[in-house]
Amino acid sequence: MLDVGCGTGAVARRIAPLVGPLGRVVGLDISPAMLAVACQAAERDGVTIEWQVGRSESLPFPDGGFDLVVSQQGLQFAVDKPAAVAEMRRALAPGGRVAVCLAGTRSPSDLRRGARCGAARAPCTGDADAVLVRRN
Repeated sequence: MLDVGCGTGAVARRIAPLVGPLGRVVGLDISPAMLAVACQAAERDGVTIEWQVGRSESLPFPDGGFDLVVSQQGLQFAVDKPAAVAEMRRALAPGGRVAVCLAGTRSPSDLRRGARCGAARAPCTGDADAVLVRRN
């Protein structure tokens, strides 16, 4: 599982206990300071997560490396949102899923364009929208 724009790692820390002994959880953020906070929180929670500094528009991972890619609020900080979503899709294994949640989005159409597949808009919490992508 890859958490893009993970910030303090809240989503990665929630998912980490669910991946099992063969699973892998990676949190990526552009801010080393946020990753330091995430690392401390993961240690406190007793979960194993790999932390990586990087940009959502150019993920430092091979094609098809993850079954699940998530981004909760992190995508709003991407300079090129369609490119970031395309990168998330690239990092997916066949049959994998991307789940993106953004606060206050007005139209996820550029995100669908970046996904280049059957992305669907789904309700999220509060004033947010989620875009769900499945890689065939």
